[in-house]
Amino acid sequence: MLGTHPRGHLSGSLSGLDRGICVLIEAGVSAEDAIRAATVNPARLLGLESTVGRVAVGRAADLVVFAADWTVDATIVDGQVVYRRDATMGVRGPSSG
Repeated sequence: MLGTHPRGHLSGSLSGLDRGICVLIEAGVSAEDAIRAATVNPARLLGLESTVGRVAVGRAADLVVFAADWTVDATIVDGQVVYRRDATMGVRGPSSG
C-alpha cells in the first residue's frame, strides 16, 4: 500500500494489496470502500481510469477473485487465469487452460 510522505515522497509497504484490503475491512471500512481504495482511486490518481480500475468492456482484464474470507481465490491477468487456489488440491500455479 502506498501513501504520501509529508514531504511529498511515496511511502510503501511489503504487504500485498490483498492484505491492505483486509486491514481496511478489519478497521471498519466497508468492503466497497476498501475495494475502491485498491482499484478506482489509484487508477484515477494515476490518470488511468479509462483503462483500469473497473470491470467493463474494453478495459484491462486484470482481476483478483476473493473468497468470502478475503483470501485470494484466483488472479487473472490479460484475461488468463495465472493463479488459482483449489480447495481440494491446495494451491497451484498458472492454469493450463
